[in-house]
Amino acid sequence: MSALAVLWGAAVGASLVAGALIAVRLRLPERAAAVATTFGGGLLLAALAFELVPEADERGALVDQRRLRSGHARVPPRGRLAHP
Repeated sequence: MSALAVLWGAAVGASLVAGALIAVRLRLPERAAAVATTFGGGLLLAALAFELVPEADERGALVDQRRLRSGHARVPPRGRLAHP
């Protein structure tokens, strides 16, 4: 494992602990907490998309995405799986 990966892991872990300590000490209004939570969730979703979309594109999943958007996806009969 590289030292850089260890440093990034430590930084992420420390930020989680720091955020938990701040949350215990400081009471935010519900609206502010909701905004912070949704912003963090959006960041996580964006990171996941940036990580997985290029791999899916290389595997040809982009064709399936275009079919889904255009309404040409195969709809299986009731009780059957689309991808066995």
